[in-house]
Amino acid sequence: MPERTPSDFENVKYVTGDWRQLSSIITPGNIDIVVASHVIEHVPDDLKALDELYKVLTSDGVALINTPNRQRFTRRIIEAFTGKRKFPYWKIKGNT
Repeated sequence: MPERTPSDFENVKYVTGDWRQLSSIITPGNIDIVVASHVIEHVPDDLKALDELYKVLTSDGVALINTPNRQRFTRRIIEAFTGKRKFPYWKIKGNT
C-alpha cells in the first residue's frame, strides 16, 4: 500500500506489476532489496518470477521472501537445480 508510506521515506519506491515480467517493468540490475511476504505462492509460475527477480536485483542485491508454504517453495528451488524428484513408491502395483 504505497499510500501508507511514511513521509520521510524519500528513497523508497513501490512498484506494482506481474512478477513474471519484472524486467519489463524495472530496469535490470537496478534493485538493491526486495521484501515479499506471502506473495510468491500466488504467482502462477514461481520459477519464472524468481528468474525475473534475479534479473532486476543488483549484483549484491538481496531478496527476502517469506511464504507460508516453506516446503513447496524450498522443493521448487531444489528442483530448479536437480530436476524433478521421482517417486517410484507412488506407483501402486497394477497402475502405470
